[in-house]
Amino acid sequence: GILIWAIWLVIDWSNDYYIVTNQRVIWLEKVLFLYDSRQEAPLGTLLSVGIETDFLGRQLNYGHVNVRTFVGNIRFEYVNHPEQAADMVREYWERTKVKSTQAQKDAMKNALRSKMGLPVIKEEEEPLAPVFDTGNKAPQEQSLFWTALSNRFKLRLEDGETIIYHKHWVVLLQQTGKALLAFLFFFTLFCIQLYRLYLDPANAFIEFPQDGGFRPDSWSVILILFMAIALGWAGYEYWDWSNDVFMVTPEEIMDLDKTPLGKEERRTAQIENILSTEYQRIGILGILFNYGTVFITVGGAKLSFQDVLDPAGVMADINRRRMVRVAKKSEDASKADRERMATWVAAYHLNRDEFASATTGQVGNTSGNRPITDADFPVDEIPDDLADDGGDDFSGEDYS
Repeated sequence: GILIWAIWLVIDWSNDYYIVTNQRVIWLEKVLFLYDSRQEAPLGTLLSVGIETDFLGRQLNYGHVNVRTFVGNIRFEYVNHPEQAADMVREYWERTKVKSTQAQKDAMKNALRSKMGLPVIKEEEEPLAPVFDTGNKAPQEQSLFWTALSNRFKLRLEDGETIIYHKHWVVLLQQTGKALLAFLFFFTLFCIQLYRLYLDPANAFIEFPQDGGFRPDSWSVILILFMAIALGWAGYEYWDWSNDVFMVTPEEIMDLDKTPLGKEERRTAQIENILSTEYQRIGILGILFNYGTVFITVGGAKLSFQDVLDPAGVMADINRRRMVRVAKKSEDASKADRERMATWVAAYHLNRDEFASATTGQVGNTSGNRPITDADFPVDEIPDDLADDGGDDFSGEDYS
C-alpha cells in the first residue's frame, strides 16, 4: 500500500508544469483520473512578481515564485533557482510591454496610411517553432481507451476553450448509494444461495432433466434479475449525474440540467455581464473533500454551479475568462475608435487646401490639391504613449 501511494505521488508530481512564454504564464496541474487544471495569465495582466523561501529552501536553492495578476495569484511551488525563474518572468513581462506599445503605434500608423491611400507597412511574422513527427503512433492508440475512461469520471475537463465541470463524486455516491446497496444485498443472497446449492447434492444451479432441456435454480434466477435491476438503477443515477454539467466558454457561462428521460433546462449568461462571484463549502464533507457551490450574480439573476470540486478554482476560472472577454471587447472598441480617428485625420489632410483657402476667404479654390505623400503626413512621428493591452494568441510564442 505504501509503495502504491509513493508511485501515485511520483506520477502526480510529474504531471505538474510551470510554463513561461513570451505572452503568458501558465500553470498545468493534473491529478490522475480526478482533476485537470490549467491556470494562465497574459503577461499584460501581471501586477508583480515575488519570491518566497524558507531556511531549508535557501540552503538547497529552491522556493516559491508568486506571480500576482488582476484576478489572483499563480504560484510556482518548489521551483529550483527561484530568483532566476522570477527574473525570467520579469524579463518577458518587460519585453511584452515594449512590444505591445510598439504594436499599438504601428496599428495607428497603418490605419492612417490605409485611410490616406498610402502603402501599409506589413510586420514580419515571427517564425513558429518546428513541429517534429516522432512517427510512433502506438502509444497514442493505446492511450485512447484510458483517455476515454478517465474523461468519463473527470470532474473538470478542458475541451478546446471550454471548461466543463461535473458534480463531485460524493454527490455521485449519494445518488447511486441506494442502488449499490441493493445490488450488494442481492449479490450477497446470491452467493449464499450458490453455497447452499454446492452443499446440497440433490440440487444444482442448472439441472438437466432426462427428458431434455435444462432448468436453472429459481431463487438464483430471481436474485440475478434483482441484481440486474439494481445495476440498471445505478446506471440511471450515473447517467443523471453525468448530465448535470456546468460550462465556462470565452463568451458565456452555462448551467445545463438534464434528466435522462425527461426535461432539459439550460441557463446561460454572457460572461462580461457578471457582477460578482462567491462560493460556499457547507458541511464536514464539503470541507474534507473540497467541494461546494459557486454563485454567479448576473444582473438581477443568480446562477449556481452546485457541488463542484475546488470551488475557489472554479471561481478563478470564471474571473479569468471574464477578464479576457472584457479586455477583448475593450480592444475592439479601441480599434473602432482608432479607425474613426484615422478617417477624420485622413479627411482633413485630403481637403486641407480647401480648409486653408476658406481661412483666407478663397472658399472653393482647390486647384492646389495634389496626392498625399509620406512627407505630407509624417505618421512615423506618432508619439509612443499608447496603452499596453497584452496579448492572448499562441502564435509566435516562445516557451521557457
